[in-house]
Amino acid sequence: MADGVKNTISVPVGPSDIVQKLMVARDLTRRSGIMVELQVQQLRLWPLAVLGAKSSECDFDFDTKRVYFKINGFEGGEPPADLTQRLNNLRECVQFLLGPEYVIQVKNDRKILR
Repeated sequence: MADGVKNTISVPVGPSDIVQKLMVARDLTRRSGIMVELQVQQLRLWPLAVLGAKSSECDFDFDTKRVYFKINGFEGGEPPADLTQRLNNLRECVQFLLGPEYVIQVKNDRKILR
């Protein structure tokens, strides 16, 4: 028993099924320029989870390898103090999902944040 936690077991940590599916999807996107629904869902949710956006819209251009996000406000009203780091994290997430050649552009009320 560790730290008073009962009924726990150790489970080997390894790549999850979802990560494997995303890696296969990334390869498909690189070869064909087509995204699977799982990738689209991730792109729609990440600005909410990573940036703390109230809502967001996402578009992408396979020819220029760009992903565009439009942020519709932030939880708490103001951008988080660590917004620069969060934008870097979002970029890394997108590059994991689609490939290192992809860049992001993030806008909030007509102002480009990245």
